[in-house]
Amino acid sequence: MKTQIFDERIGRADYGVGVVEEAPLRKSHSQPFVEEAQASGANGAEPKPAEKPKKKLRDEAREKIESILNLRAFLAIAGATALLGLYIYNVISINRLAGETESLRRKIDEVRSLNIERESELNALTRSETIGREAHEKLGLRVSTVPPIELKAE
Repeated sequence: MKTQIFDERIGRADYGVGVVEEAPLRKSHSQPFVEEAQASGANGAEPKPAEKPKKKLRDEAREKIESILNLRAFLAIAGATALLGLYIYNVISINRLAGETESLRRKIDEVRSLNIERESELNALTRSETIGREAHEKLGLRVSTVPPIELKAE
């Protein structure tokens, strides 16, 4: 099976394969380069032979950059950037919420321990012995040994 690397419609020179740029030859080696440039491009209508390949390379580079920076690629990159930003924001939010949850758990544990402490104090104060002792010490009251009198309605 024959593999085709290059498109038949586009020449190999357009791909940049096998293209060798040759420097323009001077007419005589004794003339300075400035004089040659002034002589060949003095009227400004015809560009120097060395500028033609540079312009072609510049145009090719511009086309490649434009093809890279087309609208679809820009939207794909922008979408990927937005998704990455959303992901990073979510990770930061999750970490912040995990910290808040942990601090709330610590507060709940502190409140539970205080609640247990208060309940034990309440249980100690509501026992009948404690109430009788407090009534005798503060108010001078004693537990009556006389049985209560029952009144009957006739």
